[in-house]
Amino acid sequence: MTTFLDKNEKRDLDILYHLYSEDKLWSAEELATVANCSVKSVTSSVSTLNELISEYDLDCWIQIERHLGIRLCTDSYASIYHLESLYIQNTITYQLMDKLFHERDLSITKLQDAFFLSRSSIYRKLAIIETFILSNGFNFSKTELTITGPEASIREFFYLFYISIADDHFWPFKTVSQAHLENKLVKIEEASHFKLSYAEKLRVLYRLAINSVRYQQKHYVLELPDIVKIAPNLEVELAAAAEYFMEGIPVKYQQLEYQYLSLVYLTYANTIEVNNTLGIEEAVDWNRKEKTKAYELVAELLDKMSNIYPQLDLSEYFASSLFIYKLISVANYALLYPMLDVDLDLNDRWNKRFRSLTFSSLERPKFTEVLWELIVEIHEENNRELINPHHVFYFIYSVFNQSLDLHIFENTLKIKLIMEAGYLSESELKEKLARLLGNDAKIVTSDIRNDEKEPYDLIISDLPFLTIDYPDAKQQYIWAFPPMKRDWQNIKMMTEMLSFDSQKEKDASV
Repeated sequence: MTTFLDKNEKRDLDILYHLYSEDKLWSAEELATVANCSVKSVTSSVSTLNELISEYDLDCWIQIERHLGIRLCTDSYASIYHLESLYIQNTITYQLMDKLFHERDLSITKLQDAFFLSRSSIYRKLAIIETFILSNGFNFSKTELTITGPEASIREFFYLFYISIADDHFWPFKTVSQAHLENKLVKIEEASHFKLSYAEKLRVLYRLAINSVRYQQKHYVLELPDIVKIAPNLEVELAAAAEYFMEGIPVKYQQLEYQYLSLVYLTYANTIEVNNTLGIEEAVDWNRKEKTKAYELVAELLDKMSNIYPQLDLSEYFASSLFIYKLISVANYALLYPMLDVDLDLNDRWNKRFRSLTFSSLERPKFTEVLWELIVEIHEENNRELINPHHVFYFIYSVFNQSLDLHIFENTLKIKLIMEAGYLSESELKEKLARLLGNDAKIVTSDIRNDEKEPYDLIISDLPFLTIDYPDAKQQYIWAFPPMKRDWQNIKMMTEMLSFDSQKEKDASV
C-alpha cells in the first residue's frame, strides 16, 4: 500500500515500525534520523498515531516521557497490524480507491465534497493511482473515473488491494453481507468436499465479495485465457457446488463466470483434500497427458533445478503427486492473470516477506536465490505472459518448503547431537551450536530415531559408545560435558573443514 501513500503518511508508518522494532525509549532525534525528517515531524507523527489509537481504543499506546524519550507499549504485533490497517483505511488515497471500486457515477466535484479537498489535490491523488492502474494493463478515464480492462484481472487487482490490509476487525465491502458469504462458503466446501485453511477462507471470502460487488455493477467475465485448464475429475467435484457459484449471475454469463470461479478456487494449492490421494494423482496425470501449459511450466522449473543441482538425485524428491499438484495450482494462478503486474508495494507484507526470503541470511539463502532466478528466467522466456514473478515467488517457495527438506539444496552440514543426559541438555546445546554455525548446519538431536543409515556429516556426543550406531558418519567428535571453550573451537574448525570438503565434491561433480 505504500505506493499510494504520500510522504507524511509513509513517515508516520516508518516511525511506527521503528518504535516496534525494539522495546525501549527512543529519542526524538533517533526517530528523526530513521525517518529522515525533523524532530517536529516526529512529534506530529506520534500525535497522529496516538489519536488513532485513542479513537479506536486499541490495545497499544505510544508513551512520551519528557526528556527521556518515546516508547511503543504493546504485547504483540497484532495490535500494531490493526493500527496499520486502520491508518491506511483513513488515508485519502485508500478511500479514493475504495470509491472507485464501490461507487458509480463518480465525479471530481463529488470527490471534492467527500474529502474537502481542492480540485488540484484530487487530481494529484488520482495521478498516483492512474500510474499504477496503467502499469497493470488497464485503462483509466479521468472524466468518468472508471477502470476498464479484462474483468478477471480487474477483480484480482482489487482483491490484492483489499487483502493487503485484511483485518478480522474490519469488513471493507459495504454492499455485501459477510455472514451471507461465510454461509455460502460453508455450502461450497460441503458440496465439493474441498477444504480450506482459515487464511484461505478469508481470501476466498474477499474474492467472493469482490465478485458480488462487480455483479451488482453489471460487470461480468467475458473472456479468459484459454491455456488455463481444470482436470476433469476436479470439475466433477466442483460441479456439486455450481449452484452456489452461480448465485445472482444472469444465465447468459453463467458459463464463463462458473469457469472463472472454478479456476480461481483451484488455484489455492490446498483446496483438494490431502488424503484424497487418488484424486490428486488423477489430476496430475491428466495435466501430464494433456501437456497443459501449467504442467509444462512446472516441468520446466523442476528440470532447470535438476540441472543446477546435478549432484543431487532430485527425481525421488520431485515424484510426489501432491507436490506437483500444488505447483500446478500456482502455475494456473500465474497463467490466469497474464497482464497483472502487481507492484510489490501494493502489499507490504509480501514486500517484506520477499525481501527477507531472498536477500537476508535466511536458513536457505542459496536455494531462495536460485529459485527466484529460475522463476524470473521462466517469466522472461514466456514473453511475460505470466503474472509478475514477485507475486508467485512466495507461493512456490512455500510449496517447496512444505514438501521437501530444503537443506538438500544447500552446502549444509547434517549434524546429530547425542548426549547421555538426553533431552535435558541437547536442546540448549543445539541452540548454542546453531548460533556458532549459523546457516551452515542442520542440527538434530536424540528425538530423531531409527536414523542409523542417515549420512550425517558429524556426530557429537559426550560418550564414545553413543556414536557406535552411526558408522556412516563422516566425522565423530566427543566433547566434555559441559563443553569447554576448546571443544567449541574444535567443532568450529571441524565443520569449516567439512564444509570445504563438501564444496570441493560438489564442484568436482559439475
